[in-house]
Amino acid sequence: MLKVFWQEPDAPRDSRIIGSCGGQPQLNVGDHCPACLKCGALMPYFFTVDVSDVLPGKLLSLFYCISCTGNTVPEFPATPVSSPISGAEAQEVQKDYRLHLHSAEPRSADVFSPLIHRPIFGKTPRSNRYQFSKIGGEPTKFWGAEDGNIHKLLLRIRESDDVRLARSSDSPKQSAYKLFDGDPDFIEQEHYILVNGIPVYIFATHDEQAAFLVTGRF
Repeated sequence: MLKVFWQEPDAPRDSRIIGSCGGQPQLNVGDHCPACLKCGALMPYFFTVDVSDVLPGKLLSLFYCISCTGNTVPEFPATPVSSPISGAEAQEVQKDYRLHLHSAEPRSADVFSPLIHRPIFGKTPRSNRYQFSKIGGEPTKFWGAEDGNIHKLLLRIRESDDVRLARSSDSPKQSAYKLFDGDPDFIEQEHYILVNGIPVYIFATHDEQAAFLVTGRF
């Protein structure tokens, strides 16, 4: 298990770089980013983290729509986590985001990333009961043993981490669907947030060929 630190000032001196926000992924997705299946916009590249502590040789990369996701929650696989979730099912529900579980590979072209390029840091904890962002280990509140989960935890981001990913000055601001006429405008200006800032749990599919995302419960 690794603690994850999203900002360099928060990372201990003995931590190491385990990924990055922005920049370019070690991934070949073709000539352009994947398209959002909800609004049609191209989904830019957000980050990559090394999850080889869970699956040797594997990286986890995220593409995420910034045109419609400011206040939405992504669709979950219909299969309960106590039963095998396949790579095909995981990919089918990824409409406004796209997860890639992959080895390092050369890319054929650069992809768009609106984020300021920054490293992500990790450190092995002294205790397995770490409460914040982490790679591997067990979920400490939801989606764990009480749910009979048979899938490996790749990355957890807790709400208390308040992960806000800084955008470059010339990048578009994050937008959101208004579910109802009276909904307030999405006001985040300088950063991007994931799934409205609520807890995120990313697991490997049972065949370990893909990844899927679920969120904290209400």
